[in-house]
Amino acid sequence: MKAGRSSVIACAMLVIALAIAEHGAVAQGQAEMIKIGMTNSFSGGLAQAASPVWRGVMVWQDWVNAQGGIMVKDRNKKMQVQVVYYDDETSRENLIRLYEKLATSDNVDFFFAPYGSGQTFVVAGLGDKYKKFMVSTSGAAPNIYQQGYKYIVQGIMQADEFGRPYLDMLAKVDPNHKKIAMIYEDHLFPKSVATLVKDVADKLGFQVVLFDRFPAGAQDVSAVLTRVKQLKPDHIYFMANIEGSIVGLRQMSELKVRARSIGILDNGMYYYKQALGGKLLDGIMGPVEWDMSQRYKGITLGPNNDEFLALHKKRFPGVEPDNHTPLGTNAGLILQRAIELAGTLDSVKVRAQFCSMKLTTLMGPQAWDCDTGLMKYPSEGGMPAIVTQWREDASTVTVWPPEFGDIKLLKFPVNKF
Repeated sequence: MKAGRSSVIACAMLVIALAIAEHGAVAQGQAEMIKIGMTNSFSGGLAQAASPVWRGVMVWQDWVNAQGGIMVKDRNKKMQVQVVYYDDETSRENLIRLYEKLATSDNVDFFFAPYGSGQTFVVAGLGDKYKKFMVSTSGAAPNIYQQGYKYIVQGIMQADEFGRPYLDMLAKVDPNHKKIAMIYEDHLFPKSVATLVKDVADKLGFQVVLFDRFPAGAQDVSAVLTRVKQLKPDHIYFMANIEGSIVGLRQMSELKVRARSIGILDNGMYYYKQALGGKLLDGIMGPVEWDMSQRYKGITLGPNNDEFLALHKKRFPGVEPDNHTPLGTNAGLILQRAIELAGTLDSVKVRAQFCSMKLTTLMGPQAWDCDTGLMKYPSEGGMPAIVTQWREDASTVTVWPPEFGDIKLLKFPVNKF
């Protein structure tokens, strides 16, 4: 474990160094460019989870500038992209201050939202205040988009769609075992997923024997896991942020909490591999936004998976992407296509494109609700979530849904731990 933590710390230090160097470099270039402002949690509680998304944004910046930039019809030219960013230190006060600085002092044209639902919720209204169109990179919670804001769109699937495929899969492959314990971390994203998929579980006929929570950032969840063990559910759905999921899986192993399957959120996070290793993870499954093994057909804009991985390796040698990294790349591609269609940098006209715009990127097909900016459900052409499962060699395979995965690869029942 010490080696795993050291590698995480080294990675974080590398990211911060790269961020400082990159920010200084772009600040020196004063040619006319499309300026996009954002913050990233290079430090603070979300630093570990947030930085992969920022790296994905940098990969898109490299990719689009290598293509000559974005074609802007009313300027009659392609324009290069400059992403202006700051460290928000996972602080609400910093978020508001820095996005206001980006809008006024830096005079950016557009915003990318900060990492996560909680932080996106804080700044979502600033797009309207400053009339700057904002793409949310990772804000899955629907309530962000239900506040009446007109300048923000969702660049990820909704929280209930994200959490649902694991339950859909269980209903298909294990219809006679419906007892499930659902545990969630009391934080905006996992809480949103849990609340929404509880309704899904009820509709699918699951018997929810426990629906309970634990405090955000908890380092000990043994009390709620002891209750789970006593109830002997068929399945456990443990919904938390990265750190909470690591604590939960480790303590499930220690307490020998057994179930036919265990599902977690963001199942492809490489931090799980670093912290827990393949042997403990073997058989664990759950929804992810993207996986290295996934290959969507009919990509209409941007790099495919292989090209993305090559670009990432070139930009960040020695740093492995995770399932969040392409979210940053995808946000850039979404904005790029809307600018190209609008033919202008006018935020109102760019936002209007999301009433009819559709595209497929390395994150899959996407379409939006015009009024709210929410990502549509997959049945309506929106972004899908996929279910992956870990193997003992710390690799993952995509097992669901059928159109994007192979159920024959599923190891089931797992009967962990």
